[in-house]
Amino acid sequence: MTHTNQIIDMIKEARTDYRRRFWLTAARDIEMTGWIFTYTTLVENEPKLRVGIVHPSIGDVLGLYEINHPALICPVEATRGEANAISDFLLKAIKPSKEFATSSESIQYHWSIIATLIRKIQPTHPSMSPYSQIGIHTLDGQTGISPIVKDDESNITIELEASNSLDEH
Repeated sequence: MTHTNQIIDMIKEARTDYRRRFWLTAARDIEMTGWIFTYTTLVENEPKLRVGIVHPSIGDVLGLYEINHPALICPVEATRGEANAISDFLLKAIKPSKEFATSSESIQYHWSIIATLIRKIQPTHPSMSPYSQIGIHTLDGQTGISPIVKDDESNITIELEASNSLDEH
């Protein structure tokens, strides 16, 4: 990637393909689908991790998250009050990775929080799946993604791999 607009282009391409394959439900499905992503960029010659979102509610623009703020896309049925409560819950529950001895401990701790949240709100929010996938992007450039997991699974495994994303710049 050489520019963040490429992310929006990839999303547009994925939506076009989805519309072609699932034309009966595509419009509704796309309106309920947001994209959260991470990438590393250089700021004043220092690598920085960025977290962004593209969601139909904000249009095809890149929204960036603030440092120490959870990247969250609430179910489309959620009220503003519910969305604020979910965000507040996450802000109180999440912990910086430096508070854990290993990445695995951090992943397991945060997965239990996510699974609890899904179990609590999914039954009354049909756009939310009981299945999730957890992605990790560390400050030192490692990335990994879990297999698809259900909210009642207690453990997840993510193998982290080194990333060369900044070596190309």
